[in-house]
Amino acid sequence: MSNRRFLVMMAIAAALAGCTTPKERHLQDGYRLLSAEEIRALHQNQTHEVELASGKSAVAFFTADGRSTFRRSDGVADQGGWEVRGQNICYVYPSIPATSHNCFSVAVKDGNYVLFKEYFDTKGDFGAQVINIIPGNVQGLPLD
Repeated sequence: MSNRRFLVMMAIAAALAGCTTPKERHLQDGYRLLSAEEIRALHQNQTHEVELASGKSAVAFFTADGRSTFRRSDGVADQGGWEVRGQNICYVYPSIPATSHNCFSVAVKDGNYVLFKEYFDTKGDFGAQVINIIPGNVQGLPLD
């Protein structure tokens, strides 16, 4: 094989490798996607502490009846709702634009949970890493 042909093949392989999403890379690394039932159990009456893709952190509490409340490290806070749609968790908050489509797939490996965006043109992009899951509303986040 000529050097030129080899270099072209290497360039194509590198370009194709760059086309995989963070979700695909995590799944290749041994993460598995959660089922709808597992997602529900992960949220019901639980507080999640997360690191968001934006670099901010957040804490959120999810009730068993689909209500939720959150506070981000930049001071943004709101109350809204959550539901499982298919194999995704979807969050709806009035203060965040377009949250009716704010859905994520959830993957786990060795007890480490990550969320991947599953809406608009960002399917499979990294959304957040769950740092801690604690039973109950341990932060005392407001719920109406």
